[in-house]
Parts: sequence; C-alpha cells; structure tokens
Amino acid sequence: MRAEAELLAVKLPGLATFLVCGPTPREHLATSPTLACTTVSHTDNAAIVELSVLSESANGGRTATTIPFLFEQTDYLFNLALDPDNECKPRLLLRGQDLLSGRRRIGGLNVYSVPVNFQSEIGYSDVELWLGSRRCFTLRLEVFPTKLDYRTDLLELRADLQMEVRSLVFELYGRTFQTLHRKSGQRPTDIEWLTLLRGEFQKLTRALEIIARSPLQHVEVTHVLDCSLRPVRPSAEVRNYLRRNSNKCVQAAKGHFTAGGRSWLSPEVPRMSKTLTPNTAENRFVASTISRIRSRLGRLQSQLAGVPSRERFAQWTNFLTDADRKLHRFQTQTFLANLPAQQSHPAPTLALHLTSGYREFFSSSLALESVLEVGGGPLELPEKDLATLYELWCFVALASILRQELGLTPRPPTWLRVTQRRVALELVQGKTSVLSLERDGEECVRVVYNREDPTPTGSCRPDNTLEIFKHGARRPFRYVFDAKYRLQDDPDYIRTHHAPGPPPDAIHRMHAYRDQIVAEQAASIPGQSVEATVWDLGYRQWVQQTVGAFVLYPYAGADADRNRFVEAIGKVGVGGVPFLPSRRGEVTHLLRNIIQMSTEAVEDTAVELSTTDERKRIEWAHDYGLIAIVPLREQLEYILRSGIYHTPYDKHRKWGLRLRADFILFLLSESKFPDQSGVAYQAEIKSIHFGDRREIIPPPPPSQRGSSETDRYVWFTLTKIEPLPRPLTYTGQPPRFAFTTRLAFKEASNVAELILIREPERRFYSECRLAGFDVAVYDESSGTEQVFDVGQLRLRFSVKKPSSPAVTVRFDPWTARFSGFGFEFTWSELMFRPKDCLESFSL
Repeated sequence: MRAEAELLAVKLPGLATFLVCGPTPREHLATSPTLACTTVSHTDNAAIVELSVLSESANGGRTATTIPFLFEQTDYLFNLALDPDNECKPRLLLRGQDLLSGRRRIGGLNVYSVPVNFQSEIGYSDVELWLGSRRCFTLRLEVFPTKLDYRTDLLELRADLQMEVRSLVFELYGRTFQTLHRKSGQRPTDIEWLTLLRGEFQKLTRALEIIARSPLQHVEVTHVLDCSLRPVRPSAEVRNYLRRNSNKCVQAAKGHFTAGGRSWLSPEVPRMSKTLTPNTAENRFVASTISRIRSRLGRLQSQLAGVPSRERFAQWTNFLTDADRKLHRFQTQTFLANLPAQQSHPAPTLALHLTSGYREFFSSSLALESVLEVGGGPLELPEKDLATLYELWCFVALASILRQELGLTPRPPTWLRVTQRRVALELVQGKTSVLSLERDGEECVRVVYNREDPTPTGSCRPDNTLEIFKHGARRPFRYVFDAKYRLQDDPDYIRTHHAPGPPPDAIHRMHAYRDQIVAEQAASIPGQSVEATVWDLGYRQWVQQTVGAFVLYPYAGADADRNRFVEAIGKVGVGGVPFLPSRRGEVTHLLRNIIQMSTEAVEDTAVELSTTDERKRIEWAHDYGLIAIVPLREQLEYILRSGIYHTPYDKHRKWGLRLRADFILFLLSESKFPDQSGVAYQAEIKSIHFGDRREIIPPPPPSQRGSSETDRYVWFTLTKIEPLPRPLTYTGQPPRFAFTTRLAFKEASNVAELILIREPERRFYSECRLAGFDVAVYDESSGTEQVFDVGQLRLRFSVKKPSSPAVTVRFDPWTARFSGFGFEFTWSELMFRPKDCLESFSL
C-alpha cells in the first residue's frame, strides 16, 4: 500500500456524495490477474448516479471493473457529505450496522467521516445509504485478501476439508458405518468409496479366497440324440420321442423297446447328460461386483495420474495398484474366468446370505454402497470467513499428515458428532478442540485448535498447537502452527525476503508465542536428595513450553523455499511454511523431522535461557577439589619439588575419599608458615594412586606421625603447581571439611568461604552480601578430623546489619530449608523471592 487517496466516489447530485479513502493499491507479483467488480443498485431509475473507482468514471453506468482496491486488515475512511438543505436523518449501513450511530457531524456541516476496517472478512459487502425511510443506493464492494486468487483457494479448501473429514470419519467409525443413514439414489463419493474399500479390502479378499476354494455349483442337464444303439434308460422323454418317430424304428433281435410281441430298434435315441457348473446367480453376482470395483479403481487411477505433486497421494495410488492387481488375479485365475459376461448387475439371492464366503463378500459389497452425510461447521462457512476456514483446514490437515506419517490411531474427538443421519463437524473459531493420536493405547501426539494458555503477561491463543509426547520425557514438547491466510508479495517485500510469504508482524508474533507461553514450576523441587542441593543445575521458576513456532500461509509458488522466513526455521525454530491442499510437502517434511527427533535433540533446539557465564558457573560447580593441610615446610618443599601430595588412607575410611578430584588447594598452618598462612598454593591433579608408603617415588620426608613403610597411603600426581596471587586467609581453627569446588574457590575471599559448595548456602551467602549484611560462615561438621562426605557438612551463618544483633541461620540439606529463631524459608523461596526471605529475619 502507498499514500492515502480517494479510491471510490458515488455522487447523487442534490442528495449526497459518498467517498472511500485509503491506501493506494500497489501491484501484486505472486498471484494471477484478478479484477474487482463494484456495483450501485436500488436507486431510482431516473436518478443520476456518478460512480468513479480509482479515478476512472463508470461513464454513467452503475458497474465498474477495476483492479482490487479494498483489502482485509486495512484502515479506510468512509466519508459522507449530504446536501445542506436535506433534513432527513441519514443512516449508512455496513453488514446491517449503522456506521453513523452515535457520530456527530464535522464542524456543524452535514458531513460525516467513519473509520472502517474489514478485518478478515473478505468477499462482497453491501453499503447502504438511507435518508429517512428512503434508500438512496446500495453499493456492493469486494474486499480482497492479500492473496488475490482466494476464490480458487476457497474451493480447494472446502473440497479438501470435506475429504479429510470423511477419511477421518470412516477411519474412526468404519466398522459401524452401515448403521448410519443411507440416502436413496445416491452413491458414495470417490473418497468415501476409496476409504471404505481400504477398510473392507482384506475382508473382501478373504471371502474371495473361500469362494475360489469352494464355489457354489449347480447341475446342468443337457439332452442329445445318441446313435450308438446302446440301451437307454426309459423315461417320459424317450417314450415321447419314440412315439413321434415310430416310422423310423425297425425290427431287431435286440432293440430299444418291445411292441406287439416284437423287438424294435430306433436309429437315434435321446440321452440326458448332467454336469456341475459354477455358472450360478451367486457367482455371477460376485463376478459382476469385481468388474464394477475394478472399473472404478481404473477410473481413480487415471484421475490421479494427471494430478501434480503425486507424492501426496502415494499411499492411495499404491493401494489402488495393489487392489486392482489382486482382483485381476481372481478374475483371470479362478473359475470366475469361465463365467459368461454380464450385461447387467445380477440381483442378490438368498444364498448370498447363507453361504460362507459369499455372506462376507455380500456384506462388503453393501458396505461399499453406503453413503454418509457430512456437514456443519467449517463445511458451511461463507466466503467472508475464508481466513477461519483456512485455520480449521490447517487443524484437520495437520492431524491427517500426522496419522499418515506415524500410522497412529485417532481417538474419537468431541468436535465430530456422529448420529444415525449425519456427521456434524463442530469446529468453531475461539473454541478449543483436540484430536489425540495413540499407539498401543498410549497417547503420542495431540493436536489442539485454539488452545488458551494463561501466562504472566496475559493469555495466548494460537491457532494450532502440536504436543508430542516423547518416550521417557516428563512433559510434552509443544510446537505452534499459526494459520494466517495472509500473503505479502509487494516489490519491497520481495526485495527484502526474496519470495512471497507471511507478513513480518505474523513472524514477530511467533517469537512472542514461543517466549510468552511458559509454565510455572512446582513450589518445591521434587525428589530432592542431600547431594542434589550441591549443584546449580540451572533450575528455573518458569519453563518454556514451546520449542518451535511457525506461520502457515497460503502460497504454492515454486520459489516458496527462497523466502527468508522459510530458511529461518532451521536456524531459530521460528519461521513460515507454505501450506495449501496442493502444497503439503514442506509441512510434511517439517512434521517428519519433529517426530523423528530424539528428546535430547529437541531440547538442544530450545532457546538458551542461561548466559555463558551461568553455564560456566555450573561447570565449575562440578569441578571438585581437596583442601590439603600442609603441616611442615619440608613437606611443602617436597610437594613443590616432586609434584606429589600424599596422605595416609586410614583416616579417610570413615567417610570415604572422593576419588573424582580435579585440583588441590594447599592450606598452610599459621604456626609453621606465619608469613603465608592460609591457602597459598593450588595444583591440578593428574592422577591418583593407592599403595604402601614405600611405593611413593620419590620417597617423601619422614612421617611426622610415625607411619611405617607398609602403611596404606593415597598420593596424587600434580601438575601446574602455582602460588595464589593473594593467599586465602583464616582465623582460628581451619575448617574440618576437606572438600570444595572450583566455583567456591573462584568466589572465595577467605578459607571459610571455600566450604560454600552447596548451591543453596552459596546463594544465601551471596544474597546477604548484596543486601548489605555482614555475614560469616562456620563449619559445624561433627568430629575432630577432616570430613570428605558432603552429606555430613553442616554450616552456621552469622548474619547482622550494622548496629543490629547477629542472627544465626542454619541450612538442613535433607529438607532444603533455612531456619533460625522465629523464621524459616525453603531453598525454592530463596531462589525466586530472596528479598522476602531476607526480610523474614531482619525485621
């Protein structure tokens, strides 16, 4: 659209002038040439009407044919100027609503100006001008979507939706369909018949195999004249023949009969021959039914042969070919090949109901003639609601693709109401509808139309939501498919995005859906263990529900995959996908990729909610280190010279030594190292060894505690032994807990802070410091020796503000709770509401 202009004018001299003003229409590149027809009617025959559209006069006529100039989702102004002497009350009606109701004239003049937006209602709209009780004119305007060939889409969408719904109905209720209403004089449509045949074909072929093994037969009697002069069995037919031909009989010693005391011989005697034949009414019915089925199969195959994008119908074409091949075999390689051709379809007989094989075949043949009436809802939407029809079609088509790709069984939906007379499709815009697909009785996929998601910033209602339940995942992965019957193809858009596609604001909405639709975690962390409170695992109060969000838009051009929004799907999980009855390849490919993704792969495509620093902090929390006390200077010199740290193993047996250690911090005692007491050195652990003390090479200094050469020791081979730029100091006794993490080490300003290895306690200490508290941490672990088991670590915090008494706070890792005198709060509460937690003990 370009600058504002006068698009249409209707002038009634002496009465009124009506104008439509709005953006000047610009050229559309992606669609076929389309013209708009504007008419004025219901005026007096003698009235003078001047109609002008896009500055082109209708030359006194009341109809103008021009390029499209009115579009959906666009703001226009309806201006009405009445003759100053006209005192009649005006009414300007659009879709039965008076646009002038409640509006005042402009500047005291007999002039009105009304803003109008047709929203998504496309097609013809009537504008009526009434002055009092007199209707001055009815102006018929045609409102176009941005995709100008919408009428073609309308027909395709209605037809395809009808086909998809019927296919779903017969898949759900195929075994009971013959109890439904059968319309007299009507035959099933091709899609109905084909769906029925696919459901009945196995039963039909099994019945034919039974018939071929044991067909019904009857005795066929033939009469011939025998010249062999052999004796003949007397019968009424023989006697009658001899009476009629007595003049041909001659006397013989041995004749065929005796008369008048003489023996007579006839040169020819009629004889009766009996043979079994399958040429019965029942078999003729079977042969005729197979011929009719094959005839319709052939017609459908020829129709599909000329359809573009045949891969969409591959499942059907394969079935058609296989069914025709099997029926041809029955026709040509069984007794049916010897039956005479039928000019008309034989009527069924009672034997069809009573004989095994024939009974099942007859039941299937009746099933193929059943007619099911499907209607209601979107199948009856008017042209104006094409955008809604597209949304509903996308919902049903997505479910159909998923059924075919996964081979899942749909659960009967509530929006498909089946009665004995018809099937009603009760899909309504704004009402949530669900179709669940299952495998082996377990739900795998759920397609939801108009799902409403309450979020902290308001409710979201995307058109279609796909929920996939991956094996082993606790929650379903959700994808948004938002149907937008909007196509932008102006030159500026093509220049930026390379091909026609969805408007940018629709894509921006997909980003909002993915970020806005979240779910709140439970107030407490389930399944909490003592050691699970050690690490920061990136736990969040809000979890992103949507993995990907895509706009479905109506375009079938060959250049669709060049659009930037189509290419963006593989990069950011947000973009646009062309989707029409004749263009399903991209959506099918996308759904197939989504379905085949593993849980881990899906999670890897989700938007990263953590910063690089946070991820690094989590990694550091999983790097373990030992706090090693070095009591003598000669031991420190041995460590620095040999790169080995050793310690008796017996004192670690009580708690068990953590063998997964990445580094060591060397704590020097204040008495032996007065100038550098505290943690003064660090080293990376290269390897860990167990054995007798005598196995340590090079030999360590003599043991201060009198250990023998056969005592059990553990020793660490070290690398990168470095002094700390600033030693971590301590006052009083050093902590008994001999375990830390790299995160605690990097954040520590003194030795006491090295034992802030559990994330709740580290977080509490940090929040107190940020809030301006003076906070100190003390090791209250039981016993007198160093402790290596994190489950035994017990810390006490002393928290105070200037000029306020200190408050003691302790953390229980078993319950994940902080407590003190008169207050208590959980780790989850501290995580999400730290201010409230600190105020609970500082008031």
